[in-house]
Amino acid sequence: MALSKAAQLAQDGHIAGDADKWKRESERVKAWVDENCWSERLQAYTCHAGSETLDASLLLTTRFGFEHDGRLFKTLVAIERDLAVGPLVYRFTGADRQEGAFVACSCWLVEAYAFLGKVDHAEALLKTLLEKLGNNFGILTEEIDPVTGEGLGNLPQGLSHLALLHAIFSIQENR
Repeated sequence: MALSKAAQLAQDGHIAGDADKWKRESERVKAWVDENCWSERLQAYTCHAGSETLDASLLLTTRFGFEHDGRLFKTLVAIERDLAVGPLVYRFTGADRQEGAFVACSCWLVEAYAFLGKVDHAEALLKTLLEKLGNNFGILTEEIDPVTGEGLGNLPQGLSHLALLHAIFSIQENR
């Protein structure tokens, strides 16, 4: 993504550099990721090359259009299938045995659906998430127990607030 954006900045004359070279390198990196970080079994991009582990931070790639043959949408579906309990999303495969669902990841799921054009689903997911959060915009925790609704982790958590705002704005932006 960095190489792609740098190429665009150089092409537009905002920075000095070889835009064509950066664009070629960006395409090489993308091809490598497609070849080495895709799991046929999971039908998703994985945490790293050769892994079968999902990581909810992959949801953030929807902001930047890293799409190839529908793989990003398939990854989103796999994350919702394997890491989510309702609207609450764990950070990575196995996190449910170690910690609560990560509020920011739950918001990233909403945002990802909005950026991939599934705005109605994103809105429904946000509504359910807000119910789980108690519609309390005063203080959000870092994590939440999907079973009890108990707040866990750091309090207050600025990342949770920021992610919630991004989720709301992504729906508005993509409506």
